Amino acid sequence: MNVRRPSSSSATDVADPPQGARYITLRLDVLSGLFKEMGELSHQRRFGLSVREVRLILQILHNPGLTMSQLVALTYMEKTLVSRAVTRLTQLGLVQRLVGAQDARHVQLQLTGNGDRVARQASGDVLQATGELFAELSDADQQAFGRTLDVLTARAEQRLEQLRAAPEQWLPAADSSQPLKSPKSKKVKT
Repeated sequence: MNVRRPSSSSATDVADPPQGARYITLRLDVLSGLFKEMGELSHQRRFGLSVREVRLILQILHNPGLTMSQLVALTYMEKTLVSRAVTRLTQLGLVQRLVGAQDARHVQLQLTGNGDRVARQASGDVLQATGELFAELSDADQQAFGRTLDVLTARAEQRLEQLRAAPEQWLPAADSSQPLKSPKSKKVKT
């Protein structure tokens, strides 16, 4: 079914993005959701861990001595989710919290021997599964995809920082012919 946007000469109309970029965030979200579900099933069966927990131990594997705030920044996950997951990983004996060598107020995260083993196995599993998925793409397409993700990620990070610095500049201009109205609440008779 073809759906057409109504034609209008309004200044608020936005040009359609190029075909390849149409709904790109939705498409990436769907792809990400599929990857996460595959990872969730695999990691849960093999290690009893969630995708989030595996993401965290992989970051700690590649960056030993991270602080919680550094881990949050690297993973773009909410602080409370990271904290809960690290607590669980600590209880499972995969992660240990060490008092910072430079500053005792900074707790550093490190994998235990068992955590290192699990992280390396999970890393191998992730690389193998990714390789199987990417086998459908030529080497040139794989490289182009990687470069495209790098460019989009950098641009999104840049735009996010701009939005955080000046959120009002990203708000659409108000259409004075269409004032905003708040919904009227209905009174319930008792």
